[in-house]
Amino acid sequence: MGNKKFFILNMNPGYDQWHLICRKPAAENVYRSDEVLRAPSGKGLNTARLLHRVGYEDYVCINILGGGTGRLISELARCEGLHCREYPIQDESRINTCVTLEYGQKTISYNAPGPVMSGKEAEGFTRFLCSCISQEEQKSMGEGRPAALEKRQIVPGGMPLIEGKVPESPGKEKTGLVISGAPCRGISLEWFQDILGEAALGGQELFVDISGEWLKEAVEFPLQLLKVNREEFKEVFHVDAFLFTEDLKRFKNGHGIENLIVTDGKNGCIACGSQNTYIWSRIEGMTGGCYAVGSGDSFLGGYLACYGRGLDLKTCVEYGNACGLANTFQLTPAMINKEDVEGLLQYVRTETVGGRGHI
Repeated sequence: MGNKKFFILNMNPGYDQWHLICRKPAAENVYRSDEVLRAPSGKGLNTARLLHRVGYEDYVCINILGGGTGRLISELARCEGLHCREYPIQDESRINTCVTLEYGQKTISYNAPGPVMSGKEAEGFTRFLCSCISQEEQKSMGEGRPAALEKRQIVPGGMPLIEGKVPESPGKEKTGLVISGAPCRGISLEWFQDILGEAALGGQELFVDISGEWLKEAVEFPLQLLKVNREEFKEVFHVDAFLFTEDLKRFKNGHGIENLIVTDGKNGCIACGSQNTYIWSRIEGMTGGCYAVGSGDSFLGGYLACYGRGLDLKTCVEYGNACGLANTFQLTPAMINKEDVEGLLQYVRTETVGGRGHI
């Protein structure tokens, strides 16, 4: 049986420019860049880049793109060799600018809000997503991998309705839908609910890394993975994963989440698995680099690369941590080397943790 196929939704892509300034300017407020780096971005695209960089190619990154900036993002992603599909919209995709003052070890980020998606475009995107998934399923059948397609009917403004599910072949592999980062403006919570609900009904595994009101909605659906930042988790659900693991267990089981991972930067992460095990994984003996942007996306990509190959939770989390660490040494998010990740695995420490107040 082959690797799991992941469909990664990148719903607010960007074109990033990174300006490196090594010397303090002679004239106040007039900066001359020593180096400029350019790359397509967005949390979903960063995750796709990580998968590609570590040699996991069974994914499709689905980008919502608009205008000349959108075309530029598409071309840059192709030049990287990323497997992408694009859904065009009228409004212009965003441009983000980061200025890194190397002499002062300071980074200033300017992130544009991104385009506004119309209701009609949102309706069209659900049909586009369904089409992408169906085409990949058909391709899998053509390659001789056992699969049984569901009978689907597209309805205006909605995902496919399941008329009568064809019994699955015992060897059928489920695909995974990865939602990383909040949607662009104009997308409603109702639309988001429909995407999650119909994907679950269609037999896809759901992997979610999202925040705010979208996070509250996501946990109402059966998730294979919820990855969330410690402070965000504490703010939204009033649970501190690093202090009250019994509360974390109750939350996970109460919401039917298979694997729950709460990250906290240098403190590592707490992972609650399907067997109700608790894993604390962190970095020891190595100080990370200066570039934190994209480390969470890199962690997710590393996790998926292992999960998609059928590896256990401990291995997935350790590899994810090594990817997150490797990212801190690269200015462009997720632009890491597989060899670097493998070399950093020696600094990952993992242990099983117990009850309240252990950490």
